[in-house]
Amino acid sequence: SIAWPWLRVMLISAFVGLLMYIVFYILIPHFAGMQAFGFLGVVVERSVKNLGSSRESLWLCASEMIFQKPWFGHGPLSFAKNCSSMGIAAHPHNWFLQIAAEWGGLALISLLFALYKGVKALLAVGRSLQPTDVRGQAILTCWSAIAFAVLVDGLVSGLIVMPLSQLWIAIYMGLSAGWVRSVVGKNLKSGIFVFNIISVVVVVVVSGVLVIGIMATRLAGEIPENNAKLLS
Repeated sequence: SIAWPWLRVMLISAFVGLLMYIVFYILIPHFAGMQAFGFLGVVVERSVKNLGSSRESLWLCASEMIFQKPWFGHGPLSFAKNCSSMGIAAHPHNWFLQIAAEWGGLALISLLFALYKGVKALLAVGRSLQPTDVRGQAILTCWSAIAFAVLVDGLVSGLIVMPLSQLWIAIYMGLSAGWVRSVVGKNLKSGIFVFNIISVVVVVVVSGVLVIGIMATRLAGEIPENNAKLLS
């Protein structure tokens, strides 16, 4: 019942969107003597015949990369190089496999821990809200649904590498974290200060390692480039 207002809006929006699709992309072209536009039918047919839509090959290649270098990975954006022979995509369309293959198992474990803490903090807000707080319950439902959608959609898409989706994910994280802080801020324990200090230290150290790794990769790529012979 708490999530019903949000679910009602989503269901109405989905119905209106489907209705508009049928009217503008199917009915109007049909009565105008034209072929139907859109790709809804193609998506359904493709999903029935090929459930993974050729993603199985991408996931297999990413898995092979993980087995080759399970702890530290092959480096950022290395999937495009290692799996380019397939000619399908430059990323595995799966954030879990991509982080594990390119950044390594240690980075994946760190990310999963951060996700766990974030989702746990978000769900813990529910205990601070009153059942009669309709606005607060609706906001919590929205934040929870968005987090679930991002994590699930990222298992079959490339949202983790697309600049626009990266921007929206960053905006979501900032807004949801700020809202959580505003709700439970009065109940924070003093230990949270120590946790924040440790978090800052970890972020600085990881950022330093990342910068060093990127610079080392760049220098390694420049060596053969500088030693290359010019064509006469």
